[in-house]
Amino acid sequence: MRKIVKIVFLLLHVYVGLNAQSKKIVFPEIGKPLPNFAFNNMSDPNKSKIQLKDFDGKYLVLDFWSRGCGLCIQSFPKVNDIQQKYRDSLQVLLVGYLEKNGGLTVLFNKLKEKENLNLSVVYDSTYFNKVVPIGVPHLIWIDPTGIVKAITGTDDFTDDNVKKFISGKNFEFYDTSYQAMIDRQNMTQKKSKEIESVDTSLLCSSSLSIWKSEDEPYYQIPPRGKDHSFKLVGMSIKEMYSNAYLDVVNMVTDKIYWYPVLEVADTTKFDSSLAGKGRGMYTYQLFTNPKFAVGKELVKIMRSDLKKFFGYDAAIEEKMMPCIVLKVVDKNKTKLLMAKGNRKDSYWKNYMGGKLINWPLKDVALNLIGDLPHHPRIFDETNITTNVNLEIHTLTTDFESLRSAIQVYGLDLEKTKRLMKVLVIKDHS
Repeated sequence: MRKIVKIVFLLLHVYVGLNAQSKKIVFPEIGKPLPNFAFNNMSDPNKSKIQLKDFDGKYLVLDFWSRGCGLCIQSFPKVNDIQQKYRDSLQVLLVGYLEKNGGLTVLFNKLKEKENLNLSVVYDSTYFNKVVPIGVPHLIWIDPTGIVKAITGTDDFTDDNVKKFISGKNFEFYDTSYQAMIDRQNMTQKKSKEIESVDTSLLCSSSLSIWKSEDEPYYQIPPRGKDHSFKLVGMSIKEMYSNAYLDVVNMVTDKIYWYPVLEVADTTKFDSSLAGKGRGMYTYQLFTNPKFAVGKELVKIMRSDLKKFFGYDAAIEEKMMPCIVLKVVDKNKTKLLMAKGNRKDSYWKNYMGGKLINWPLKDVALNLIGDLPHHPRIFDETNITTNVNLEIHTLTTDFESLRSAIQVYGLDLEKTKRLMKVLVIKDHS
């Protein structure tokens, strides 16, 4: 499921120095041969080196990932299932960003054991930097002749797309190649100039259009102060409504359930699986004359527009919603938590835990569940008000592993429900 709040990367042109001259890196392009690679850091002890030519005659997907990419790690079970299903025709090769301390290798081995993964993996940073222009997940699809057929994120690695790929057929995907991102950036700049030329005699102008893949997805913080324009690009209906109702709740003091609740008869318009293909995604733009409306008044206009465009009613309601609570199960053991001194520090690794020194327990709680899928809400119900020291070393993507790790401190995690404020989208009555 796409996150409500999107992280929008700033597109940079990357250069590398060579003999006192700057040479632009040439990233892989769709429709052209993939330059050869040679990996030495293999997970398979029976192989010392692997090259592109080793995959001649087979369909290949290079799946680049790093420790900080939650989407990558969450996709491994899906990738593993598809790889095993089409193993006679398809080879998926995970390419992890090589870390000097070998931490990524340890993490993958834990994931492999827990999820029963049977995926080939290599570790490299040099080649990684040559072919990944911005970030991960980043997948390069190569046909048996070495031609790049697609460059995508992990959402497009589906059974249907793979079936078409290994049959030599075209398939729909969101192009994340370097050239596509440059083209989208140029298109965004062009449209920004068009926006600047909007007729200033208009008091208010808003539009909703179907998102076009050549437009870079864009999330703008809801207007405030003297803002008199607002724009969301490449957003789902859920995301549109979520942005329109952010000002109704207090993000600091209110207990908020992050995901909208649907009470509609037909949910097909909200199908998140369509997002990777660009369907069910929209662009919304709003401009006002500053003398007519500014700041939060624009959000009210947006709420009215969404109801007019989509026909749904929406409101913030209080409901019992799923969450996780941190609680004390053994008061004597909680003495092990007590911090000494004033020094606050942390040695925390993504997905593997670590040490938190002199931290408020409510902040410890957020770190504990930060790597769990779907980003659940957690509430600290321990009544421990002093700062604590906590050290765990476990796979933090696994709920039961987390529970076992903190029980030594007399703590436990419980899946339950609490009364929270939640955005409810429902059919118009």
